[in-house]
Amino acid sequence: MIETMFVHESGEMMECGILHFPASKADPQGHMSALTYARRGSLMAACGIAPEDDDGNAASRKTVIENPAINENALTDHLAAIEASTDQDSLKAAYKAAYAACNGNTEWQGKVIAAKDKAKGKL
Repeated sequence: MIETMFVHESGEMMECGILHFPASKADPQGHMSALTYARRGSLMAACGIAPEDDDGNAASRKTVIENPAINENALTDHLAAIEASTDQDSLKAAYKAAYAACNGNTEWQGKVIAAKDKAKGKL
């Protein structure tokens, strides 16, 4: 529990009431988290400040990119390089370059992996 209190140098005080934030976990981190949120919440309530989504959930959400920027022509060239590999080292280099060029696009990553597996089978 926490209470925010404003004290003026003249001695006048304004008490804003007690705010109770239960700890979500019974460990030091849980208690400190509850204390931090209680302090922030109590001060915001006392000052009439509207809260923002600053609890870390928005920052921790991954941004999903539906269609990451990819160069299909370059990827087609990378797939050809994988197919043209004549030894393990050249296959490994071609695969790494092709996979990096996918920019996280799972469809293209699947194509690159399939091409690598096919070329590896031929070697």
